[in-house]
Amino acid sequence: MPQVFHVAASGTKILVAGNISSGSLAVLNALQPRRGGSRDAFLTQISDAGTLYLAQFGNGPGTVSDLLLTGSEGSASMATVTYRDDDGNPSPVNVVVTGNDGVSVAHTLAGEGVVAVEVPPLGLVRITTDGAGDLISGSVTVDFDNPIGGLIRFTLDPFGTAGVLDSPLMRGILTPVRKQC
Repeated sequence: MPQVFHVAASGTKILVAGNISSGSLAVLNALQPRRGGSRDAFLTQISDAGTLYLAQFGNGPGTVSDLLLTGSEGSASMATVTYRDDDGNPSPVNVVVTGNDGVSVAHTLAGEGVVAVEVPPLGLVRITTDGAGDLISGSVTVDFDNPIGGLIRFTLDPFGTAGVLDSPLMRGILTPVRKQC
């Protein structure tokens, strides 16, 4: 059972420090992934803000990607969506943003490949690439100020549609594809 010794707040971040004597505390991306003795100290950050990394998108002839962002309970979240090429640089792409109200607004993300959206509490925002221009692929990052979830679906004709949830930032990814007959 963890013992908490100190809680500190800074902006939207909360830091919690303490110690633990059992292996019941879940860890992710820990500096020390296994217990080092009978008692271990811990420091964790809880944040209402963060970044989603979506490992794959595509756009071009026969290829369209849908980014779906969902809001959590509480406040709306302001999200900045950046489309990136395979080298991690911002990539220009044309998108259509559709909110809970079903109203679609077209955006041209020239140069920077960035669009800002508001994700309503318990709501959905859909950002769809236009399928025009040269075939491009890459990843998407979503920076947000209140908790959200997200996934990306991409369709590649004639193969079908695949989906990718958010994942840790990686240097590369290999996605298996199987043609449906």
